[in-house]
Amino acid sequence: MPSCNSGNSSNLSGNMNVNSITHSGARLLMTIPLSGFSGGVAGECPETCHGITAGDAIRYNPLPYDVLTEPSGGKYTKASGDVAQHSEVVGIVETVDVSNDSVSVIIAGQIKYPSSRLISATHVDPDMGLATITGASGGNDIYFLSEVTAGRLQNLAPKTPGTIAKPIFQVAPDGDYTGQVVNYIGYQIGGNVVGEETFSEPAGSHVNQLLFGNDNGSSLTQDGWFNATIKHWFPLHIEDLEYAGLLYNKTFKAFGIVAGARYKVTLSSAIDSALSTIINKQATQKNGSKTIIGKYTVVDVDKPNSVLWLEGAYELDNSKKIHIGTLSYTIASSTITAFANPIALLAGATRSQSFTDINGNPLNVREVAFLKMPGDRQGLAVTLVPHARFDSITVTNQVNIENSSYKITDLTQTVKEIADAVAGLKIKIDNTPTSSGDNVFQTRIDPK
Repeated sequence: MPSCNSGNSSNLSGNMNVNSITHSGARLLMTIPLSGFSGGVAGECPETCHGITAGDAIRYNPLPYDVLTEPSGGKYTKASGDVAQHSEVVGIVETVDVSNDSVSVIIAGQIKYPSSRLISATHVDPDMGLATITGASGGNDIYFLSEVTAGRLQNLAPKTPGTIAKPIFQVAPDGDYTGQVVNYIGYQIGGNVVGEETFSEPAGSHVNQLLFGNDNGSSLTQDGWFNATIKHWFPLHIEDLEYAGLLYNKTFKAFGIVAGARYKVTLSSAIDSALSTIINKQATQKNGSKTIIGKYTVVDVDKPNSVLWLEGAYELDNSKKIHIGTLSYTIASSTITAFANPIALLAGATRSQSFTDINGNPLNVREVAFLKMPGDRQGLAVTLVPHARFDSITVTNQVNIENSSYKITDLTQTVKEIADAVAGLKIKIDNTPTSSGDNVFQTRIDPK
């Protein structure tokens, strides 16, 4: 049975082949063994495994394997339109055959794509994103690589500057085939000159927001605001259970683990078979006096790889054992993969503010606390091409320029000093006294 763990990336085991198959037009098929994929196969691991499944757009990660920084190194993994290096699509998974240890990937041509895997991109456009996504219905015939959920296809191109618009699937029903893998060239939103500011408030900023009608404030999450009366998990690592393309390492510096952390814990020994229902069990750590110094909840498990996912508002100590019931386990390694926000305690979860409508009737409006929790790629960002030409440019503060041998730390001040020096020379050359009583020397300049 395939493993949830990405494993080492030395060499892909099994056979890999590419065949050209004709059926009402050519389609290019590549078969890859399960061991060639990072993350295992969805649904095949104990409890839940967030691995590969039919409909996923995949890429190959050529970087060397590293358990923390490159867990998918040397393997195929889900592609994403978040940045250029994640958007190089090899193809789309059509079928996963666990019994025969093979994954069929369509590189180009017809595919039996599961329509249930298509995303309606409400995060791009709340109105157009709600349009039906079945059939070629104007704006829903070409699908793009999602910049939010790795591997998935969405009906609208991303619009955030710096993300990648990558069309890879066209709806084109033909018998059992639902469309074509097209894999068009992608382009960066905003081009080579990009400027964006998505937030100005620092992480941890707090406001009370009035929510009218049925609004729950979910639209504000695009700007980094989250309802503080609800617990949210903010991933710090791509292996986190809730990773969806955005990490929050900068925001983590403002909060830490005071409100809760999620740990991926690898044990030194196998998990005892007696723990058949380990999910939701309590795990503890104790000091030398047998006093409990840490309490955690087991939220997921990968028994074949001796991995526990724990949540708790305590710092995990790798030098101390994990106790679950009467059993104890030594920790081989652990990683904080996510943290939680502190929950605002409001009367009845929300407050209420009183207003009147246009007719003077009383109107009660919910007031909810929100916290600013910006992701790592949200905020001020500018990318410039190596050479740019402008008709006019104004800098109101300071300009620094440098090359390999010289550096000017304030161009405006340097130009002023040059201008003052030139003015002084001009006074002397023009034979103009700077003040009465100066001993002026005479200068004759030959016009030739």
